Amino acid sequence: MSNLNEKQSKFLEELVSIKEHYVDFSLLSLNKDLKLNWSSYPEEYLKLGEHINTVEQVRDFRFIQNELVDEIIYRILEVVDGYGNLDFEIDLIDKETKETLKAGIQLHDQYATRISEK
Repeated sequence: MSNLNEKQSKFLEELVSIKEHYVDFSLLSLNKDLKLNWSSYPEEYLKLGEHINTVEQVRDFRFIQNELVDEIIYRILEVVDGYGNLDFEIDLIDKETKETLKAGIQLHDQYATRISEK
């Protein structure tokens, strides 16, 4: 990822961090002894937690959650990069410098590279 500038790199790292944070929240919410209030579906998590309780099952659930969130972020970045069905262009602009974060890169490809390195 040597072709990323500092702000592009920080942005992509922030997306990865958000994903990891919420996947962890999701996994913790399976535990009936923990009282996490982040979800609108706490009862559903507890029911699911009754069925996902071995180390292997939790690992598999983590894989599924990671894949789902990664694909959503990737697809959103594809839209930002101009792929999709919008009839207008969108951009991510650094408010301070007014420069685009898309300069010279495809954000969705860079995100895919970033997560494949983890």
